[in-house]
Amino acid sequence: MIIALLIIICIVVALIWFTAKMDSNIEASFTPSGKLTPVDGGIIHCQKQGNGPALVLIHGLLGNSNNFSELAKTLASRYTVYTVDRPGSGFSSRYKSTSASFEQQSKMILEWMQKEGIGSASIAGHSMGGGIALRMAIDAPDKIKSVSLLCPLTTPLKGGAGPLSVLYIPN
Repeated sequence: MIIALLIIICIVVALIWFTAKMDSNIEASFTPSGKLTPVDGGIIHCQKQGNGPALVLIHGLLGNSNNFSELAKTLASRYTVYTVDRPGSGFSSRYKSTSASFEQQSKMILEWMQKEGIGSASIAGHSMGGGIALRMAIDAPDKIKSVSLLCPLTTPLKGGAGPLSVLYIPN
């Protein structure tokens, strides 16, 4: 009985060690390709390319800044393109105590713009990023030159819960 218990303990310890080692190897393989900027509520990761007027691209739900990599390359000939990871996505973090609401994400991205010295910018947002882009224009109209929406998520969920309701982030 004791031998069986020792074998089980050894297997559990080996599995924990193996999982931690694999996790470390995976994290080492995927390092941020942009800059990490601390803001109130988390850290914003951003990739920057090009030269010209500022253009901030905000990805949608379950995405990351790499969703815009090809578009950013094309636009970089005319703009300084900033592709941000939304708070809690990609390499950006959001503290567990920080809300995931459009208002909070807007606040964090606007603070990031201020810390990076981006006085004003055009904003383009896809899906949930579109809703956040609109929120940024409401929160700081003096900082947002224009807003482009790509299939935006802008309508609050009303009525019965659908199969994707688990992804809904209330305001």
